Amino acid sequence: DIPEAIAVARNAVCSAKTVAEGFGSLSRVQLLAYYAGMLAYYWLLAIPAMGFVFGLYLYVCVCWFHVHYDEAFSALRIANFKGLTRLHVTKEGDLEIFTLGIDRVPTSWREDPRWYDDDGAGSGKVAAHAAAYPSRWVPAAGKVAGGQDVSDDPSMGLRVVDYLKVPRQRPGLNAM
Repeated sequence: DIPEAIAVARNAVCSAKTVAEGFGSLSRVQLLAYYAGMLAYYWLLAIPAMGFVFGLYLYVCVCWFHVHYDEAFSALRIANFKGLTRLHVTKEGDLEIFTLGIDRVPTSWREDPRWYDDDGAGSGKVAAHAAAYPSRWVPAAGKVAGGQDVSDDPSMGLRVVDYLKVPRQRPGLNAM
């Protein structure tokens, strides 16, 4: 009986003056039964049950109370609606933060032959960040998830979601 083995081992450990004495009083079989029982309880029962409870909580919050959209959406594994943050330091030393988003993600890709050109990153003559064609792959002509047509433009559907400019702290100015 695994719950009884866990309870007996726990009582033996907790009744001792130190943890080392408590675990030292257990036989190897009792210790193995204790660890196997805890493993079975937490990994096989508690973790999936709590995952279900949390998922149900998010479902109820989104569908009925219209809250927690961000938390619920991140767990849905939807292929579309991706985003990234780009940081840029200007020549004046200001920090620009761009949050970029794409609503529809292409589902098929093809190799861009321009990547191997002299102004492409594949030629080895220019660094990827300075290349006119930095990516080896572009969306294949056709459809994206959701049925939208794809053009050869790699920035298709890319938009600035948010922008923030943090001015450089000038020496001698007091911080507010």
